[in-house]
Amino acid sequence: MKSIAYLLALTLPCCGYGQAAPPAASNGTQQQAHASFEVATIKPVAKCTSSPAVSVTPSGRWSVGCQPLVVLVRLAYLPRLQEGSVSGGPKWAESDLYDVVGQLDAADAHGWNAMSYREQMEAVKPYLRQLLADRFSLKIHTDTKTTDVYALVQSKSGAKLTEVAHRAPRPTEHETKSTDIPTGGFRIVKNRLIARAVQLPNLLWLFAGRSGYEDAPVVNRTGLDGYYDFEMALPDFKEKPEFERQMKIQLGLEIKRQKAALTDVVIDQAERPTPN
Repeated sequence: MKSIAYLLALTLPCCGYGQAAPPAASNGTQQQAHASFEVATIKPVAKCTSSPAVSVTPSGRWSVGCQPLVVLVRLAYLPRLQEGSVSGGPKWAESDLYDVVGQLDAADAHGWNAMSYREQMEAVKPYLRQLLADRFSLKIHTDTKTTDVYALVQSKSGAKLTEVAHRAPRPTEHETKSTDIPTGGFRIVKNRLIARAVQLPNLLWLFAGRSGYEDAPVVNRTGLDGYYDFEMALPDFKEKPEFERQMKIQLGLEIKRQKAALTDVVIDQAERPTPN
């Protein structure tokens, strides 16, 4: 889970991943004919020098740095990075790292800039699936596993959040300072988590790979689908009980250990990528 946690942590100003469920089964090659990047590069990296954050631009350019195939599969097939698992495949699928860039053609990128980050991440999935099939010869099938999870839920008194209208997370010129909070994103400023028009699944990065939460996925089970403004004073993450107590007091949210049925993407076949 280390790579996933690192990726989530460095997407801090951005938003969550799309929520649509992956197909029940796929061989990794049955994609729509038009769902291909106009230009795409996959470069093996021996040492991470690029950011592992997922990046999208108004022109339809999608990129992620320094990630193994298993994380790319998560991005392509799971509703959110942590809400499911990837199994099977060769050992190098977890260790070999890649920088990946894909550019949509002008027709497919039409209207891209009007989408939210979450909508862009969902829209790019078919293109990423096709890229993995073409370049990694990826074939997969999906299954369902019941597993232990940490569930983010509302407290008995309800969430203490301010719901706001949906606003696409498109930073404006005045939102470029380190202390500014981009619309649709969040930052930690002087030990305070400040969020603007954020969906609750975006909070999951707080827990991924943190002390006390490494042994199970953290999933959103609040039932809240809106966009919210909120602030929270952050205690020391090493003090797990105090962190959870403050989250309940300040946000009306709790973490509960539960069982959940999550998607497992099984890699049936994968080969190291063909040269660019």
